[in-house]
Amino acid sequence: MFVDFSIDSNPDEILEATKAHGLTRIQNLHFQEASELEVYLQTFPLQFQDYRFGQSPRTQKSSSVYTTTEYPAKALIPPHHELSYTKHAPRFLFFYCQKPASEGGETTLLDGAEFYRQLRGNSLFDPIFEHGLQYQKTMPSKENANSVIGFGKSWQEHFETTSKTEVEAYLKANNIHWKWLESNKLKTQNHREPTLIHPDSKERIWFAQPRLWHLACFGPKGHFLMRLLPKEQYPVHVTLGNGKELRPDLLEVLQKIEQDFATPYSWNKGELLVVDNWRFAHGRMPFSGERVHWIAMADWN
Repeated sequence: MFVDFSIDSNPDEILEATKAHGLTRIQNLHFQEASELEVYLQTFPLQFQDYRFGQSPRTQKSSSVYTTTEYPAKALIPPHHELSYTKHAPRFLFFYCQKPASEGGETTLLDGAEFYRQLRGNSLFDPIFEHGLQYQKTMPSKENANSVIGFGKSWQEHFETTSKTEVEAYLKANNIHWKWLESNKLKTQNHREPTLIHPDSKERIWFAQPRLWHLACFGPKGHFLMRLLPKEQYPVHVTLGNGKELRPDLLEVLQKIEQDFATPYSWNKGELLVVDNWRFAHGRMPFSGERVHWIAMADWN
């Protein structure tokens, strides 16, 4: 599955191989601190980006390096393309294993072209292909986050700023509708197409993440919140682009495809995977023990 390189390999060659194959790997690295990984990544001719408007809880370890998703170890994270609900989804992801889990914790990888092939022709998905998806998010203010029923990050954490002016400038530039609510909460809605044409392979890719946004996929807590809260106050939600709800059996089909076609990758300490985020979706299996993984996101200069 992977094209292997060494730390001495030319970064341009690594990126060209990643473009061609979707995944490359560098083994036997010995970065103990995120700052060491940061220095190495700066040799790539890329513009590394922050995690603005990112859904997952993360800790910023250095300028461009973050922890991978800090959801509980028992949680299964479905395969998804990073930030696919935004206009600035990064082209490349760099995943580094500083310490693998003692059990589990595999990264699941799923080719978005294969994902789309499994959906094509299924009439369940015709409304999505016709209308697109609308992602909705309601974020508490940091000072009230602990008292809000729900889950997720504050709007200050989502946008990595305390400035409402900066937040509104970002939302306007990205065609995201917003509304400030009581208790300084922020609600956003944005429309995205569910697929893209890959710029190199010219294949159509499933490039969406409804199972990470629909409360029905969050288990008992998600169902509890759906019973408790009106839809306009859901912490996250996704509908068709015309506002109509997604059918439950559609979410079940997505889950079945993920189970059948995602490939789990077991990590070794000191491995770095370079992933074409516009082609491969990634997820995470549940795990036990301490798992220390970092991520950096980048696009062309």
